[in-house]
Amino acid sequence: MSKRVLSVYLLILVSTRAITQQSAQLFFKSVPASETGVSFANVLKESPLLNIITYEYFYNGGGVGLGDFNNDGLVDIYFTGNMRPAALYLNKGNWKFEDITAKAGVGGKKGWKTGVSIADVNGDGFLDIYVCYSGPLDEELRTNELFINNGNLTFTEKAAAMGVADAGYSTQAVFFDYDRDNDLDLFVIIITTKTSGILMPRL
Repeated sequence: MSKRVLSVYLLILVSTRAITQQSAQLFFKSVPASETGVSFANVLKESPLLNIITYEYFYNGGGVGLGDFNNDGLVDIYFTGNMRPAALYLNKGNWKFEDITAKAGVGGKKGWKTGVSIADVNGDGFLDIYVCYSGPLDEELRTNELFINNGNLTFTEKAAAMGVADAGYSTQAVFFDYDRDNDLDLFVIIITTKTSGILMPRL
């Protein structure tokens, strides 16, 4: 091996080690729930009547929505759980969060919660929460919920009032201005024999 080739090889080796060491410093750091206050867990419990055989989407998971719900400049976290209530964690700063689910009124009803979408649905400057439901359940338990932000860290469920209480087997949804009339419409993804559809809420 010539000196020139050896020099190039050593240069590449040193550069590779430097990049590897730099990349190692960029990895995410795991912060325990004991420090952050975020202890949500989407625990699934199989049974003879409800499992991966009886319901093929059993392990599809829930959803996570991020948004500043009280306009304080800090991003809050909303989790949905398949077999447990949803949870809203208020960002207190410095990686500290507070579970305000009960007083906010956003735990949701009993049912198989899937996706969550965050948007200012009624245009009042406060973010709202739309929760999708699915599962091998009665239609009432599959009806999606829309939690309208009251501006004081409490919410009111208004899916039926706004015409978006879809009872299909939905997994996720997105708000956007489909017809360009300056208010938000809703696209819901449904796993069923029916196709997905666009719902225009009555605002």
